[in-house]
Amino acid sequence: MHEKSMHLEMCIGNKRYEILNTSGKSHLYSAALAPGGTISSLRASARNRLSSFYWFPYIVNFVGLDGVLVNDNICALQATIADTHKGPLEELRKVWQTIGAAVA
Repeated sequence: MHEKSMHLEMCIGNKRYEILNTSGKSHLYSAALAPGGTISSLRASARNRLSSFYWFPYIVNFVGLDGVLVNDNICALQATIADTHKGPLEELRKVWQTIGAAVA
């Protein structure tokens, strides 16, 4: 339920969220949904230079990564209510390879 709520929030275009971390705060903006939840859809959305989109996989092939938000940056999102959770390092590498360094 929590993950579905996150997907809905991220698909409402241009909604502003404050992000806090050890180096201060920044802002993240939601985006329109990219078509399809396949890896090829993520690749096509990035290569077609969509300025802003939110993508999430249809199947669980990115363990620890629930969505990718692309606008000024590429943000990997994970919805969790657990105290601890495995970091999505391998999944971030998959996203980077899928989008491609030249496009990113």
